[in-house]
Amino acid sequence: MPPPPEASFVLCIHNGERYLHQAIDSVLAQDYPNFELLLVDDGSTDTTLEILRNYEEKDDRCRVFTGPNQGLIGSRNMGIGLCKTDLVALMDADDICMPSRLSVQLNYMKTNGNCVAVGSQVLLIDPMGRALKPMLAGTTHDQIDKANLIGRGGAIINPSAMIRKSAFEFAGGYKYDYLHAEDLDLFLRLAEVGELANIPEILLHYRQHPASIGYKYAKTQQTSAARAAKSAHDRRGLLQERTNTAPIPTKEQTSPADIYTKWAWWALDAGNIATARYHGFRAMRMRPFRASNFRLLFCLLRGH
Repeated sequence: MPPPPEASFVLCIHNGERYLHQAIDSVLAQDYPNFELLLVDDGSTDTTLEILRNYEEKDDRCRVFTGPNQGLIGSRNMGIGLCKTDLVALMDADDICMPSRLSVQLNYMKTNGNCVAVGSQVLLIDPMGRALKPMLAGTTHDQIDKANLIGRGGAIINPSAMIRKSAFEFAGGYKYDYLHAEDLDLFLRLAEVGELANIPEILLHYRQHPASIGYKYAKTQQTSAARAAKSAHDRRGLLQERTNTAPIPTKEQTSPADIYTKWAWWALDAGNIATARYHGFRAMRMRPFRASNFRLLFCLLRGH
């Protein structure tokens, strides 16, 4: 008989066939093998469920659950509720875990009993898996909570997080009140239960693509983040601090040209010149007469 798992991974998927093999393979390749992987199919209409069943047949650490589409909030709450362990690593179907992710986070949680959620530095990658830039908003509880309190988001990257199921349930799980910013709201409530942290090591490749929530639902996400921050101030009896200075978008979906421009600057700042030029030239083809493109073009040709 294999030993009982010490940790759980939860992966919720809706029509995620494109990157699903990479995501699952990266979890199963962890250098610490004693875990379970809960694969929650959220009413997919592509080949997602077939892929999941194949993994379940090949590896007894995989447990597949399926049902009608209920959205990411409902499927994550369900998946975490089904975990056999208290330590739960979150994961998205388009991201890639580094082999040491579980062992590093498991060790951190075991040696920091007051910590209820720990994320990590991540490497932002584009749809093809090319490096854009590393990202780490802060490592300490105060740094993370301060960023969340102004509605900034990304202080802990949700699919990089390991959380304590007991704290998650005590805090009330993900809530539908803050659609597309439910993770920021959760971390604000978890900060009222225990400590938050980030490990300053890249443990996840965090994929960016135009269909990502932050691009597809930009206005809703930032509006929900502002409301979540205000609710936290009200719960804690704090004066409202200065909110995120970034304006709430006037349109729900970020344009492809703006996305490619952002990726070009990210990659350029990180020294990933080939990736920067690829996305920068795509943006300029879409908006050839945009004034800001001239500066971008100069920097792309110069290489910094």
